[in-house]
Amino acid sequence: TALNSVTTDDDAGADSTMIKANITAATQTYNDPVKIGGNATLTASSTIDFINTLNGNTAGGQELIINSPDTEFRNTIGATATLKKLQTDSSGTTYFNTSATTVKATTITLNDDVVLGVNVATTGTTATFGRSVDATIAATETLTVNASGITTFSAAVGGTTSLGSLITDSAGTTTIDTTVADTGSITATTVTLNDKVLIKDDTTITATTVTFGNTINGLVAGAESLIVNASGVTAFNGIMGATTKLGDVTTDAAGSAQIKASLTVDDELTFNEAVSLTGNTTITATTARFQEAIT
Repeated sequence: TALNSVTTDDDAGADSTMIKANITAATQTYNDPVKIGGNATLTASSTIDFINTLNGNTAGGQELIINSPDTEFRNTIGATATLKKLQTDSSGTTYFNTSATTVKATTITLNDDVVLGVNVATTGTTATFGRSVDATIAATETLTVNASGITTFSAAVGGTTSLGSLITDSAGTTTIDTTVADTGSITATTVTLNDKVLIKDDTTITATTVTFGNTINGLVAGAESLIVNASGVTAFNGIMGATTKLGDVTTDAAGSAQIKASLTVDDELTFNEAVSLTGNTTITATTARFQEAIT
């Protein structure tokens, strides 16, 4: 029989709560530091709230699965001892607030909506955002994803409340795979994708500046499209379409585009803004349109 609530005290000294097994209670509030001592699943019908730090007992050794309508992290995760896995279910919302600026786990899978109340940096091998990712205040909170493997965005980023910035590191691959919606969208003041980008659905990126630091490819040749709306600079620093070419790529009329490498699309490549070449470039397309000056 599930408990009504589980609450620990707020002693932030040497004492902490060690969780080595599953816990089921309608409401769970952990006021003190929490260590995960064995693979554990926390299940609630209302909320699970981590007021203090959350760590594994040994670095990379323990898994934590959270099933709750609302989950709130108010302090760092895995800063002292990384988790092997951090996973939330697909219902409800996960909130990062107060001091929850660091999330470290080998595998990070946030299947529910995510709301950033602080600037958050995740570090792991894979990071999966199964539903929407939004800021609390428009153009304020930031998300930095450091993943040596695959980073997946399966729904809109900044679709309700835009991010201050979205940044990925140069290792691994970012996949835009909108299983929740028919098209992908990223909205932030600054979008910097330093790793390889794989576009599995039609995608629109809206920002002041957009930087693609590495290669860009589609999933099925000629099937996916990319629209970039940036009032500042859009920089293509890696080869596009070398492995699997996109169908169409379009930039808006505001700002300018910088091209450092070759771009290949199946159908139309349209630059509605001024273009500057920062490296040797070959354009391959059925139709290529340059609506403003090329320098």
